[in-house]
Amino acid sequence: REGLAARGVSKRRHARSRPSNQDLLARSRPVVTNGPRHFVILTPEFPPGSGGVGDYVRSVASTLVRAGDHVAVWTRPGSEPPQADGSFELNLLPDDFGPQSMRALGQALRAMPEEGVLFAQYVPQGFGWKGTNVPFAAWLGSRAERVWLMVHEPLYPFLRGQPLRHDALAVATRLMLRLVTRRCEHV
Repeated sequence: REGLAARGVSKRRHARSRPSNQDLLARSRPVVTNGPRHFVILTPEFPPGSGGVGDYVRSVASTLVRAGDHVAVWTRPGSEPPQADGSFELNLLPDDFGPQSMRALGQALRAMPEEGVLFAQYVPQGFGWKGTNVPFAAWLGSRAERVWLMVHEPLYPFLRGQPLRHDALAVATRLMLRLVTRRCEHV
């Protein structure tokens, strides 16, 4: 910290910029529980019309069901209808992570038991608006439910000489990541 002071960076400002590991651990609840859990899994991709993220979600959902948990997956409509194996609930969002989706997800989350978990596959490019869906990120980050995030390619880079719109995307992805992680239990 002496190095920060020597460069004119306030210790107070630096200390507030990121929570410490102890702070994160203190607000974290145990992952292991004794009974079945309820999960609402939110993902921008689900098979057959997807890649690795969708395949991963299907694997996680099936594994949770085999462990005795209740799982409801929510995904965007795609060019091909999503296919589930029937062991978990599969729901299509009414729009591309916009206001109607936030309302539908809000209703599903209110119906979830108190110990339930919103497990979001966070992929900014997958949530519409060409990777800049700040309203959805703010909604996700404001949820009172237990929220777990699996993060995939969260930031667009700042590169020297890139177009201004790419710099704007880099700023937006950083803002969105800050918004979605502010109340997460596990990242």
